[in-house]
Amino acid sequence: MPRGRLGVIASGKQNSVTLVRRGAGTPATTGTTWSTVTNAVDGTPPANPATYAVLTNAVSSGVGSIDVTGYDFSSVPAAATLVSVTATIRSLVSNASRWTSGSLQAMVNAAAVGTAKAMTINTSATNDTTVNIPVTVAQLKDATFLMRATLTHAANTQSGTWSIDHIDVTVVYAP
Repeated sequence: MPRGRLGVIASGKQNSVTLVRRGAGTPATTGTTWSTVTNAVDGTPPANPATYAVLTNAVSSGVGSIDVTGYDFSSVPAAATLVSVTATIRSLVSNASRWTSGSLQAMVNAAAVGTAKAMTINTSATNDTTVNIPVTVAQLKDATFLMRATLTHAANTQSGTWSIDHIDVTVVYAP
C-alpha cells in the first residue's frame, strides 16, 4: 500500500508532471510538550484541514522539532529529471513575541539536505514555501526522507504554542 497522502497530479509545464504529497504515519517529535501530532499529516493536498500538531513550550530558549515522514514518490521514474522540489508548511503561533525562530529542513538518513528555510512567525495561519530542495530521485524515494520543522522559544518562561497544520512536498519532474 502506498505511503503518504496523494495530492493532485497535474501537468504543470509542457512534458512535466507535478506531484503534491503530504506525509503519513505518526510524526516523531522532540521538545517540551507536543499534542495531536497526527494532525500534521491529516487531509489531502491542497486542503488546509485547520487541525494542528501543537508544541507548547515555557522553557527559556527551548527547542522542539517535528519530523514528518511517509511521503510517497514511488511513481517518479528513477530516470526522471527533477525540475523542482519544494515544501510548504502551514503554521501559526499563539504569541509571536514568545518565539525567536522556526525553520524547515529536508533530511535523508538523518543528514540535512540543502539549507534550512526560516519560517514566518505569525499569529495567523501562514504558508511558508522552501525553494529548490536539492534532492535526487533516489533520495525522494528513500524511506528515511523527511521534512523537519524546528521551533525555538524566546529567552523567557512565558508559555507559547506553535501549531503546524501540515507540511506538503511538491515535486515537478520530466519523465
